[in-house]
Amino acid sequence: MSLTAKAAFNAGVQAFRKAEYNEAIAKFSDAIELGIQNHAVLDSRAAAYEKLGRYKEAMADSRKVIEQFPHLPHGYSRACRLLSSLDMHDKAVRLAQKAVGVVKPTDANASKMQTILETALLAEHDHAQALKAKECHITKLPVELLALIFEDLVQHHGITPGVLIHVCRQWRTLVLGMSNLWCRLVLDHRGNKQEARTAFWLRHSKGKIRQLRVTTSKNFSECMLKLSPTGSYLDEIEFDFSSGEKMPPLFRFKADPIAFSWLVRAERTSAAMLRLPFEPKMTPFRISRLKLVGVDLIWNIEAQQLENLSSLTVENGNLMVSDLLGILERSPDIQTLEIQTGYENPMPEREEKLVLKSLTTLKILFQSSLLKYIETPSLQILQFHATNLGKALQDLSPPNPPLVSFSALECTILKDSVLPLPDTLEKLRLTSLAYNVDQVVDALAMGQCPQLRELDLSNTCIGSGPIIRLIKARNWSEPAEGEGSPRIEILTMDRCDGITSESLPWIRSKVPRVSCVYESRNKGKRVR
Repeated sequence: MSLTAKAAFNAGVQAFRKAEYNEAIAKFSDAIELGIQNHAVLDSRAAAYEKLGRYKEAMADSRKVIEQFPHLPHGYSRACRLLSSLDMHDKAVRLAQKAVGVVKPTDANASKMQTILETALLAEHDHAQALKAKECHITKLPVELLALIFEDLVQHHGITPGVLIHVCRQWRTLVLGMSNLWCRLVLDHRGNKQEARTAFWLRHSKGKIRQLRVTTSKNFSECMLKLSPTGSYLDEIEFDFSSGEKMPPLFRFKADPIAFSWLVRAERTSAAMLRLPFEPKMTPFRISRLKLVGVDLIWNIEAQQLENLSSLTVENGNLMVSDLLGILERSPDIQTLEIQTGYENPMPEREEKLVLKSLTTLKILFQSSLLKYIETPSLQILQFHATNLGKALQDLSPPNPPLVSFSALECTILKDSVLPLPDTLEKLRLTSLAYNVDQVVDALAMGQCPQLRELDLSNTCIGSGPIIRLIKARNWSEPAEGEGSPRIEILTMDRCDGITSESLPWIRSKVPRVSCVYESRNKGKRVR
């Protein structure tokens, strides 16, 4: 070893002792370039790399020590320690066993090599014990209870089984064996493995996929061919596409009536009319629940193939009242109708109204002319949006259905009109109305709607006075034991500037749940 190389090595040792590891690495590298040919400088540089967390370089130097000086323990010791720190215990043990094998039992380094092996085995044992301590004890629950937990996560909390199988080995085994968790298949634009995903879901659901959600036409036909033998199990199909996406026809499943939802995102630039994506198109569709958002259909053709619907939702579409009435005539037992009847055509006078005896939910956006042609004796939930409220209520038949929920959003109403609210009402929502709702609240305080529990008056000109009178009439005292409770339980007054901050503490003390969020130009949004 030359004096210059020795000086560089000693300088590296001094830098290492001062925790100047980068400087130490530089000096050790200089010593190697100047011709040092012993294990000490390589092992010292590996130690400096290890201190800096540069394990790849440290391992490289340790392997050089092993290659050049196979009968010395230094390279084996550091390499095994590095592997153990990276939780690569099996490799550390194999390397330590190799170290024991390269020396004779009578060799002076034999005991040191044996110590390296014992240290590697101890690290492997400690790691195994730590993993065992972290073992998922939930898998020790009865399988029936685990099934309920996993079903709740998948069905009610939006967790996919694909996420659950990556939690731990025990979860993976259990989830892959529960076919009921794999009943919902989502085909989206991510990746190019839609066919493989379909095959994987079919295998683990045992061919019983019940819900299908498609957000891309990529590989769609191939995926549908895989589904066709088991399509009879499908209950729900949902398409969700951008406006430019071209959807291949969906083959007709030989199954019970399904729920079909078709959403088209963003504005369409063309006025092309669409058909429901089923083949063939000559017989009635087996659809029980239909939802269309942003879809312009050729309704004079498609309406003829819709019958026995239990639910119909059309938003941002081109459905005319005449076509809608044709669908309703063929679906007399419909239960839910959410409709935007923005397109009207000349309607012939009908001698009798169409009786929808099972309709319980009706939501209408914009035009309300449909109400002139239907009768809803069982209606429970009624919502108007951007509608002439006075005209709509005048056309409602019967005039006082057994409503439990009534909502009017951004509606117009004559100044002196009185809302004919039924006594059965439990939830009332009047928001963004061009109407003074003080008289409505005063009528509630006088005893109208005795079963009312929830009241939403957001973005109206209501003041604190009528609200205080209502609360004094409804929530002033606790109801007697055994009697019905007509108390207001939920009160929402968001963006109501007439509600004073001084009255809010008293209101909150009398009503269990109160929301009064307002917007300020200077301070933004805050809660009073």
